[in-house]
Amino acid sequence: MQIDYKSFIHPQDRAALEALKKVPFFDTAVKAFMKVYDERVQHAINMASNVRLGPNQYPEVYGYLVEICAKLGIEVPELYIMLGPAPNAWTFGDTKPFITITSGLMSMAKPREIYATLAHECGHIICRHVLYSSVAAKLFQLGYGVFGLVRAAAQPLMWAFQYWRRKSELSADRVEAYCLGETDTFIRESMRFCGCGDVEITPEMMEAFLKQAEAYEGELKDSFYEKALQAFYIKDMDHPFMTIRCLEVKRWFDAMKGELPAPADASERLMW
Repeated sequence: MQIDYKSFIHPQDRAALEALKKVPFFDTAVKAFMKVYDERVQHAINMASNVRLGPNQYPEVYGYLVEICAKLGIEVPELYIMLGPAPNAWTFGDTKPFITITSGLMSMAKPREIYATLAHECGHIICRHVLYSSVAAKLFQLGYGVFGLVRAAAQPLMWAFQYWRRKSELSADRVEAYCLGETDTFIRESMRFCGCGDVEITPEMMEAFLKQAEAYEGELKDSFYEKALQAFYIKDMDHPFMTIRCLEVKRWFDAMKGELPAPADASERLMW
């Protein structure tokens, strides 16, 4: 039975999407875009350009995805790997979503971190982010490459999209923690992508990282001016700061212990 996705939705994600839908002509723009843009084209390009994982292509990694989808009660999306040095992953497509991961992620991340990343991307699927995130991704690509002066008029809508995309990551982070049954992997993964690379990350390092996040919160807590400056600085970012994501997901996970049905334990192949 599929878990109620609302259990994972971060309040800021919900509020940001509601605000986005109140932007004048937002629904009209989304519907018009989906009429002229065929997501099957992007799917076909992905299929023609990258390697699709399955029982005979990276079967162990594909097995992670199958296990995650069984926990969440969703269909298994197609999974691709593309050449790219930076560790990254994304989900695209509304009617038939698919996940793409980079070779940089495969080479840098440990097995449990790859599992965590796939759980995060499935989080976007179960939380129903993929329609709007796919539209946002293509609008940004087209808007900055084609529309020219029209971009200025559309900028407020694009900023609203980016704000929601940042908040949607907080919900997907929760799904990732749920599938793993802990948050240490998320924190290790975040620290690795922040700059630790292949360094062996200890519990003491993770504790210090969380205290760093709390210190960051304290920097902005009482200053409206500094909050406004930060909002301006991050307006074009599509992901929140890693430190804040770690703090948010740990607080949620600790508060929700016993509230959500426990998923099956991760298999032994995912241990450190």
